[in-house]
Amino acid sequence: MNHGAQTALLAALFYGGLLWVSVSLHRSPIERQLTRGGERALSELNGAGADLEVAFEGRDAVLTGSAIDRGQVAAAVQRVAELRGVRVVESRVEVSGGDEGGASDVAPDRQPAWFAFEASGAGGFELAGRVGSEEAASRLQGAVAGISGGQEGRAEGEIEVAEGVAPAVWIGAVESWLPEY
Repeated sequence: MNHGAQTALLAALFYGGLLWVSVSLHRSPIERQLTRGGERALSELNGAGADLEVAFEGRDAVLTGSAIDRGQVAAAVQRVAELRGVRVVESRVEVSGGDEGGASDVAPDRQPAWFAFEASGAGGFELAGRVGSEEAASRLQGAVAGISGGQEGRAEGEIEVAEGVAPAVWIGAVESWLPEY
């Protein structure tokens, strides 16, 4: 190989390596913001015997570490999922307590939370759903009001608040998606 070709090959390798290092070390501002928010959201659980960490790739969260029981895992997933801007939460958390048999702090007879809306005439929306808290219902109604320009009367229907409804870990995703609707 002649000297010019060697120099060009070495330069391409050097600059390619430099580009790879800069891209792999760079984290977007949204990842840093979501990571900080996720760490704050998990701090209370970490003080209660869990050892949880959250990492983001874009807007997708991955939970790792260990928890005392599946209830802590569910709480961690919910807290991270409710952060504004989170798209998906994947749990790779190991349960370290005596919960290997599949038992959970969440009762098996709990009803699922759900939410539906559809466009109706004159730019309004029909709402329906069931959630376990007034806060969750208010957040969903606020998200729909945001896409209807905040005008009263443009959203009809009801989001039921009922006891025994499992936590709605998807509310943060709905809030971030609805403005794009």
